[in-house]
Amino acid sequence: MKKPLKLAWNEKKKKIWKRLNQPIGKGKNPAQFALFLRQFSELLKAGIHSHEAVGLLKDQSELKSLKPSLDHLEKNLSSGMAMSDAISEDVHFTSFLTSMIRTGEQTGELPEICQRLSEYYQLENERKQKIRRALLYPIIVMITLLFVMIFLLIYVLPTFVTLFQDSGAQLPWNTLLLLKITSFFNQYGVHILLFSVLLFILFFFSMKQEKIRYGVHKFWVKFPGYRRLRKELFTEKIASNLALVLQNGVPLLQGLEILTEGMENLYHRQVFQEIQEDLIRGKTVTEAFHRDIFTKLLVTMISVGERTGKLAEGFKNTGDFYKKETAYSIEKALQILEPVLIFIMSFLVGFVVLSIATPMFDLVNQMDVY
Repeated sequence: MKKPLKLAWNEKKKKIWKRLNQPIGKGKNPAQFALFLRQFSELLKAGIHSHEAVGLLKDQSELKSLKPSLDHLEKNLSSGMAMSDAISEDVHFTSFLTSMIRTGEQTGELPEICQRLSEYYQLENERKQKIRRALLYPIIVMITLLFVMIFLLIYVLPTFVTLFQDSGAQLPWNTLLLLKITSFFNQYGVHILLFSVLLFILFFFSMKQEKIRYGVHKFWVKFPGYRRLRKELFTEKIASNLALVLQNGVPLLQGLEILTEGMENLYHRQVFQEIQEDLIRGKTVTEAFHRDIFTKLLVTMISVGERTGKLAEGFKNTGDFYKKETAYSIEKALQILEPVLIFIMSFLVGFVVLSIATPMFDLVNQMDVY
């Protein structure tokens, strides 16, 4: 039976209002979660009740961005709500974290699970920081190149266009090419900008369609560029998460369900649903995981783990291996990217300067002759 239109709208309005009242872009930093969970774990071990622990932590300056969420969490806990139910109401806490907290409540090992989650988020934060630091220099080079080219095309080249045209001299091919590019951008630059904005808006709204979003996600997974690195990064994340889940006593099927709920990539989500269906039908874990989105090493480690009864250890070893492997691969890729970007920047700027300087020297020589 469908809900009355007015009631459905009121519920939808409440959800929108709830999201608007969250601090946008804050509270999702893994470092914040790591710090909160570590201190929360220590307070629970000291015998302090959960709502009192949250009350003690919420006013810390280090957790300032989490304060609105922690205020709401403390209020719910004080009213007698379970920790897992309380955090499930906040959009900043993922379904993965909620499920792990619920497991800790059911097994009586909430402090230990919070400690392990803290270590997990700390490692996630360290990896993200390494990637950001490594990407900083290439991004600066690309932005510099963009601004230099825009400055030359808009402010420098137009000054010389009239001079070259009035001189009547025969211009070299590179200068003619540069003048055509400058003329094209001066004539159609606004149109190109408007078209780009329109294309972005169209893409943004089309991504709200599930079929289109699924197609884009699948294309990104299958795209050949750096596919090996992306596969290794995904394998590391899944292996580490499943190791954490299994080590805390969560059954594999339930752990897979937890991971599936938190996946943003619709293609990955579909594959994980198929894995769960295969396991329910009686296939082995090795057979269910034998898919193109995972590395062969993961499948091999799962096979060994199944035979020895140490599946969680197999996932953990795979995750640890790929943490180091992906860090090395990213560093190596960026070491190649940096000189390539510098070469491109030098080539483009040099091409522009040479295209201007060559006919200028020819004009000066002509003037000396006369």
